[in-house]
Amino acid sequence: MALLLPAACGLEEPAVGQLNYESAFAGMIVADEPGAVIASEGVLSAGGSAADAAVAMALNLAVSYPGSAGIGGGGLCLVYDGEAERVQALDFLPGAPTQALAEGGPGQAVAVPGLLRGLFALHARHGRLRFESLLIGPERAARFGSPISRALASDLKAAPAGLADDPATANLFEGRGEPRAVGGSAANLELASLFGRVRGRGVGDFYNGALARDLAAAAGRAGLKLNLADLRDYRPTWHDTTTVEEGYATLHLPPAPYAGHALADLWPRLSDDTDADDAVSQLAATARRLAEERGGTALVGTTSLIAVDSRGDAVACTLTLNAPFGIGRGLPGFGFLPAPWPGDGETPPMALGLAVNENSNEFRLAIAGAHGSDPSAGVGALALAALRGDTKLVSGAQTVGWTSESAPALVNLARCPKSISSHPESCRVGSDPRGNSLGRLLLADD
Repeated sequence: MALLLPAACGLEEPAVGQLNYESAFAGMIVADEPGAVIASEGVLSAGGSAADAAVAMALNLAVSYPGSAGIGGGGLCLVYDGEAERVQALDFLPGAPTQALAEGGPGQAVAVPGLLRGLFALHARHGRLRFESLLIGPERAARFGSPISRALASDLKAAPAGLADDPATANLFEGRGEPRAVGGSAANLELASLFGRVRGRGVGDFYNGALARDLAAAAGRAGLKLNLADLRDYRPTWHDTTTVEEGYATLHLPPAPYAGHALADLWPRLSDDTDADDAVSQLAATARRLAEERGGTALVGTTSLIAVDSRGDAVACTLTLNAPFGIGRGLPGFGFLPAPWPGDGETPPMALGLAVNENSNEFRLAIAGAHGSDPSAGVGALALAALRGDTKLVSGAQTVGWTSESAPALVNLARCPKSISSHPESCRVGSDPRGNSLGRLLLADD
């Protein structure tokens, strides 16, 4: 595997791992926080895979978007490998602190961090660049400061009390406890140090080494239930997807119980020549019902990202801290917010979709949703619209579950209705205009 390096001066062609290795179409990336997208563009330009770009974005989100993603959380991804002709789901959601709960005693139970081991598993199977090279950018951003984006500023306005006084998040606030303004910069030296240790010693040290022992000891001193056995035993898992047919495409969805309820319930009824108006009406009704069941509360503490590379491989992920800013306080000395452990079956719905043309074995669509009472309603409407090329449904889908009464769900997508290899100009990336997300279609002149 290659390191991520700037190209040397001279006339030699860049090698894999050097910026501008890709001379034409490099791929597509989109995420809810623009800084993570901008920081990860060079990964695809250097010839990195979709998995490399997804890893880079997730690690950067841990710095620039700590209310919804972080080392203490985890996620779920759909991964398309064109060479293997396979789509799989990777579960690295925050784990159950089984041993800590069995031991009993005082303290708050927190979820076992899944992000690092999950990203390492994704990279081990589908990465092209060196894993440690993908840590350099996030480490630098944490050490020298990451810009405060509108996305983060919006989260900070509704942040839990006490964040301004916590060492892990005090950098996000001014001296009087007011959130830093958009465009300001915030460093996190403890998180930078953690990234440096992981880069030097490997992800295994975080789960079963000196770093793991330090984490467990710090958790105990902070009154948190997270022990070494739980860290050591945590494993991400690969799963087959749930599939539905739509024309020549197969839409892959997360398997039960991860799939969002609205999408899992409604798709069988929407995929057989459903009238566009009726489809939108059904999805909107489902979104309203789910909002009422959840008390109209948005499931924040989640965020989504999508990466597609020049070869047509793709990754779509939803990341989560199980609650906004996790437990609302950091793990002393490590710069990240642990995720609460709400109990079995209580993780937010994972609204993801990835479509492949089965006849030609080519990528067609990746779509991911976050926030909202159940983002799968919006994901379902836009997936159906994109696969049918139905402009009427696209227009109508913009209102599905996206009113203030139903707690807005933010949906991002990347789409190539034609072959990436022969018609990359057909590709489009869509970032939700109601949020602060950013999508980038990376071409030679970018």
